[in-house]
Amino acid sequence: MTPQYQEQIPAPMAWRGGDFTKEQIAFDLTASQVAALEEILGRVERAGLSMREIGPEHVRHPALDAPLAGIFNEIQHGRGITIVRGFPVTRFSVEQISKMFWAVGAHFGRGVSQSALGDVLGHVRDETPPGQAESARGYLSRRELQLHTDLGQIVGLMCVRQSRTGGFSQYASGLAIHNELWRVVPT
Repeated sequence: MTPQYQEQIPAPMAWRGGDFTKEQIAFDLTASQVAALEEILGRVERAGLSMREIGPEHVRHPALDAPLAGIFNEIQHGRGITIVRGFPVTRFSVEQISKMFWAVGAHFGRGVSQSALGDVLGHVRDETPPGQAESARGYLSRRELQLHTDLGQIVGLMCVRQSRTGGFSQYASGLAIHNELWRVVPT
């Protein structure tokens, strides 16, 4: 049976939007860390690995291991949210950037499918054919996606090409929602 918490849960993950700034949760990749990602990309491409085949054993690098362990710790035991900035998205193909993004994720756990189509990495873009109805999948249409939950324990997002309009993301803390409901709803 799933535990039901009948009290407030004091934890760094129980945050509200005004509790910190974007800069306070940002991690900027250094030039040596970007070079490490590029080196990892070269290794996995020489080995002929597809993105799905890239595992922890392929992505270890002295310039990345400790910083990414710190990010993982923040995700698991801190606020639960981090913005990693500085991926070299303009110098590589979408497939190559996807492999670098996957390499970072391989430091945190095993990637799993996120859709009925078996996608392990979904590309958010409007794929609506001209003059036809939008896709039922929100991330493949022009529709705004309301706050929702994804079923992964860790979710990563990356912007490779900025949209002409929109493209804003917002996040909420499930623990903060729990604490607020506990505060206002009589038990």
